[in-house]
Formats: sequence, structure tokens, C-alpha cells
Amino acid sequence: MVHLYPLLLLCTTIGLPIAALFSKKIKAFVVGRKDVWAQLAAIQKQNYLWIHTASLGEFEQIRPLIEKIKKEAPNTPVLLTFFSPSGYQQQKNYPLADVVCYLPLDSPQNARRFLQYTQPRAALLVKNEFWPNYLQALQQQNIPTYSVSSRFFDSQFYFKNYGKWLLSLLRGLDHFYVQDKASESLLRKHGIAQVSLSGDTRFDRVSKVATEKNPFPELQKSLKNDSLFVAGSVWEDDMQLLSQGLEQLPTGWKVLLAPHLIDQKNLKKIADYCSGQVGYWSYQNQFTQALKIIIVDTIGDLNRLYAYATLAYVGGGMHKGGLHNVLEPAAQGIPIVIGKNYQRFPEAQALQKLGGLQSISRPEEFSQILKTADLKALAKKGNANLNFTQSQKGATEIIFKGIQNHLG
Repeated sequence: MVHLYPLLLLCTTIGLPIAALFSKKIKAFVVGRKDVWAQLAAIQKQNYLWIHTASLGEFEQIRPLIEKIKKEAPNTPVLLTFFSPSGYQQQKNYPLADVVCYLPLDSPQNARRFLQYTQPRAALLVKNEFWPNYLQALQQQNIPTYSVSSRFFDSQFYFKNYGKWLLSLLRGLDHFYVQDKASESLLRKHGIAQVSLSGDTRFDRVSKVATEKNPFPELQKSLKNDSLFVAGSVWEDDMQLLSQGLEQLPTGWKVLLAPHLIDQKNLKKIADYCSGQVGYWSYQNQFTQALKIIIVDTIGDLNRLYAYATLAYVGGGMHKGGLHNVLEPAAQGIPIVIGKNYQRFPEAQALQKLGGLQSISRPEEFSQILKTADLKALAKKGNANLNFTQSQKGATEIIFKGIQNHLG
């Protein structure tokens, strides 16, 4: 496999511009990287603390650590890189990073050139962002490299016979700060002893957001005494699960629907699953007697909108491996409903065991939940979720102490 990787990179480099002709997402990926080298050549500082994330979700995961670094060691220059457009486009002006840019594709030449421009004092790779040529270049130049908030499974590429070449590069990392005990045990089994169980920095992030007081007062005012159902990061198959309940919406309930994709085509699809008048968050963020359903057509508001929910649905669980962030509503003390696929998400499993999360697979199940909703019982379930998220905080502090000697 090690010999096939350069060929795969070559095919990717050639194929991306062609694929960009047919995909807006890939076009953003290609076009966004055109100015990276000019951007890096123009930077005034070097010796950055380099933090690399895949996308927006991983950025939110590492955000508490960046905030901690800038608070405790404000003179530390931070270089923040993204792999995907969804992360870069939303956070390219993030004020706590000195430089924000795309990560050039993982060729040996790009890796060496990138490090020559930035000369990082250390590299933090968020979750499982392991690019072989960058890892090799970091190790050749003796740049301290850390994996933070990572999780590992037996099924992953590095633990297969054909992935041993990449596992050997992982062994060269200075330290792994992993989310769970299973990851720690698996790494030790494969000869990686430089590992600590830190937990997941997402708990620190969602808990901080949950402390914000009434971010949308007009929404609260328009709800009056009604209960609010918030469905976050929903796909079309989630809407198929929810549509029967929305059509038969009980008296005293209002609905916020936040699609995972907010292009016009998808917004129309979501609206087609709703009966009656539908409003849009960017135009009309208040409910009325006639307006019971509002579609959230903006990015970045969902985690705060959960604060107003009586009950939340987190999307992605109706297709395998796609469940979105259940910790955001859990940290707000909200009971949660999800689809049927959540086996690879330990936080969802933990919340289910505590009684604060329910998995469903049929439309009539959701209809029954709304029809028979008991507000006191829902509040008790939400409180179980809140207690769980509070008990899991602290990963940011552990990682910060581990990298503190690289800050200035």
C-alpha cells in the first residue's frame, strides 16, 4: 500500500480539477487552495503552533484549547489549517488564529514547503488527521507532534497489515491524547506507549456554549408558553421519519428544523415535508399563531437554538455512520431523539443508558412521542443529559498542560 499512495495522490491531483466541474464542494476545495502558497509566503511570523483540523466539527472540538492557549499564553502565534471548505469558509476570519488557511495536498514537496514557510514549534493534529507525507516531514525535522481528541478502532486502516507503514509513522508522534479507554488500550497493544486518556474537548466546548444567557430573546418571546421541538442537522431520511409527527403536530408545540445542507434545493425538499405555513430563520425568527414551523437556513446558530428546546432530534442516524453532535443539546439539558444508527457513537450510547436519549426507526414512534409527551418526564431526561456532559469536562486542561512547554 505504501507504494500505491503516491499513485493515489497523483490521480487525486489530476482528477480534482475535472471533478470540480461537476461539484460545487470540490470546486471550493480546489479553488480555495490556489492562493495558499502566496498566503504563506506573505506571513510575517514563523515558529507557529500549528493546529490542523479536517472540517468545522473538528474545529469546534479544538476551539476550547485555542481559547485556553490565547488566554494563558497570548504571545503564542497560532496557525490554523483546514482540509475541507466547510471548515475554512466558516472560520477563515477566526480572530484567535494568526493565520487561517487550507492545508495543501499531502505530497512530499508540499509538506516540506509548508514547514519551510511556517517553521512550527509544534503540531497538533485534531482527531484522526494523519497525512503520511506531513507526518514524515514533521519527524524528519524533529518538530513535536501531538494527536488530540483522537479515537481509534480495530477496523481502522493503520491496524491492518496493509496499513503498517502508516502505523510506523504514528509511532513517531510525541503523544496521543485520546477520548476513551478503548483507544488508549488499542494504541498500547500496537506498541504506542506515549498515550494519555484526556477525554473529549467537545464536552468543554458544548458546556461553555450552554452558559450563554438567552442568545435569541425574540424567539423566546414568540414561543410564549408553547413547547419547542428542535430537529438539528437533518437529512431527507430524517424528515421521512419525522414527517408524520409534524403533520399531526399536537397543540402547544412549535418546531425549528435545521437541515444539514442549506442550499435552496435542499431547503425546498425539507419544506415539502411540512404541512401548512413554513417560515425561515433568516427572514422570520419568531413564531405566530399561524406559523408553527420555522426552517433554520443559517449556519452557526443551531448549538444555541437547542437552549430553547423542550425536545431535540439530532439527525444523521438514519444512515450508517452519520449521526451528528448529540452533545450540543445534551449540554443544554435537553432530552434527545435520534435515528437507528448510533453504534459507533459512545456518547449517544451513554446518554441512552442514562435514559436521556431515545433511538427510533419508524415514523409512528416519533408521532407517539409527541402525542404522549409529559413535560416533567422530559425535563428529568434532559437533566440526566446535562449531568453527564458536566461530568465529562476537563480534556482541554489536560492537553494544555501536556503542550505547555511549547507555548510562549
